[in-house]
Amino acid sequence: MNKDRINEMLSIALGIMSVLAIIGLLINSNFDTNELLGSVVNFTQVAIPVLVLLVATTIKKENKSFSQIGKEALMFIQKKNEDFLMGPRYNRENYDPEKGQGLEYLFVTNTDPKSKLRPKLIPIQPLEEGVLAIYIQKGTLVYGLNYSSEQATPEEIKKIQLEVFNSVSELIQKKYVGFYEILPNSKDDTAIIIDFNEEKLGKKKFTKAITECTELAISKIKSYKK
Repeated sequence: MNKDRINEMLSIALGIMSVLAIIGLLINSNFDTNELLGSVVNFTQVAIPVLVLLVATTIKKENKSFSQIGKEALMFIQKKNEDFLMGPRYNRENYDPEKGQGLEYLFVTNTDPKSKLRPKLIPIQPLEEGVLAIYIQKGTLVYGLNYSSEQATPEEIKKIQLEVFNSVSELIQKKYVGFYEILPNSKDDTAIIIDFNEEKLGKKKFTKAITECTELAISKIKSYKK
């Protein structure tokens, strides 16, 4: 849970506790007029900061781009799969995003936290346009699934790609009809490319769609681990 979310929950919890304390004092004073007026003032002092926090948090969330909320969803998934996923991060070591264009990915990796072996899984930048692309390549099998180089044949790669394609397409057909289009794959390393209507979905449902599709794809990929 991030720091902003913790602060938000603590502030709301303290506000609720203060309101309950005010109600308790009113009951104890048998709703005396002076106590009632004083409680209104106290309640206002408690409520205003909490309301300001909630409004500020809502505005902050609304200002996030689709690539940012998609990236945050992938970061959450990575934390649950640290032995299998790396990133999201730039695809080059020591890359400075201020000095030029670069690409960020959620990567597949192995159990070595210092490993630099990382085939791409999901690119971040296309999420801004609502596009979720899931890649499966030879490195996915060798580095992430413990295949030998000889075992990671084109036929085996295609089999896993098809498993991911079928399971993810079945999911979105059930839950997101009218909100997506499956795009044709342009490269051999691609399992599926989904173009979600991000504006029509809205940020909350878009986050849920990215999360559900990614977690399902990862579970299918990991089921082939040697």
